Amino acid sequence: ISGYNYLSFNNILFKGGNLSAFKMSSSQNIQIQNCDIDMSGTDAIDASGCNNFSIQNSTINHTLNEAINLDGGCTNALIKANIIRNTGMIPGMGKSGTGTYEAITSFGANSTIQFNEIDSTAYDGIYFGGSGTTVAKNLINYFCLIKDDGGGIYTGDISANIRNVTGNTILNGLGASSGTNSTFLPVEGIYMDDSSTNYNISNNTVANCADGGIKVHNAQGIKIEYNDLYGNGTQLIMAHDNVAANSPIRNVFFDNNIMFSSVPGQFALNLSTIANDIQNFGTFSNN
Repeated sequence: ISGYNYLSFNNILFKGGNLSAFKMSSSQNIQIQNCDIDMSGTDAIDASGCNNFSIQNSTINHTLNEAINLDGGCTNALIKANIIRNTGMIPGMGKSGTGTYEAITSFGANSTIQFNEIDSTAYDGIYFGGSGTTVAKNLINYFCLIKDDGGGIYTGDISANIRNVTGNTILNGLGASSGTNSTFLPVEGIYMDDSSTNYNISNNTVANCADGGIKVHNAQGIKIEYNDLYGNGTQLIMAHDNVAANSPIRNVFFDNNIMFSSVPGQFALNLSTIANDIQNFGTFSNN
C-alpha cells in the first residue's frame, strides 16, 4: 500500500507472506481489525510514513523478524488489544542488526500501545519512542529468548517530550545463554537506555527478569513510582558508564515502589558510576 488512504481490513486471515503481510508507505488512516496474521517471512506489518495507522483486536503469530514495525513517520498510531506470539523465534531467520526480532517497534509521536498480550519474543517486547507516546496495560511474557541486552519495554537514544509507561505486567525476561559460557544475562524488564529523557514509569509489575526489573542506563529525567519489582536479578539498576560518558544520570525520582528480592543473591538496588556523582542521580523516598 503506497499513497492510498482510508482503507480498512476486517476479519481476514493473512498467512504465509514471503516478506510481509502488510507493507505500507505514505498512506494515511489505514485500519486493521479482527484479523489473523500468521507465518510472515520478515515483518508481519512494516509501515513507513503512515499517520493514524491502527491495528486492533488482531492476532499475529510465527513472524520471523518483527510483528509490527512502525517508523518515526507513523504518528498517532494505535496498537490496541492484539495478541502477538512467537516473534523471531527461529535463530538466524530474521534481519541483521540491533532493532530486529521484536514484537512491536513504534517510533511515531503521540502513539498509543495498550492492552496487548505479547508472549515469546526473541528480543524486545516493545521498543518505542516518539513524544507523547503511551505504553499502558500490556502483558509481556517471555522475551529476550534468542537475543539479549534488551528489555520487555525498551527505549534508547531518544530525547523527546514526556512519554508514559504505566500499568504494564512484564514477566520472565530469560536471556540468551546459548553459545557462551558467561553467566551474565543482560535482560531488563523496563530498560531506559543511553540518553533517554523524559519518561514517567508508574504502576508496573515486573518479575523474574535475569538482570534488572527496571534499568536506568545513562539516562535523565525519569520519574519512577508505584511499581512492584519482584524476583529480578536486581530490582532497580542505575548505571552510568563509558558507553555514554557524556550522559550522566540526573533527575531520577524513585518514589513509593516495592522491591522484593525472592532468593539470596538478588539485590534490591544497584547504583554504579564512572564519576563520584551518585549523590546527583536523583531522589529516593517512601520505597
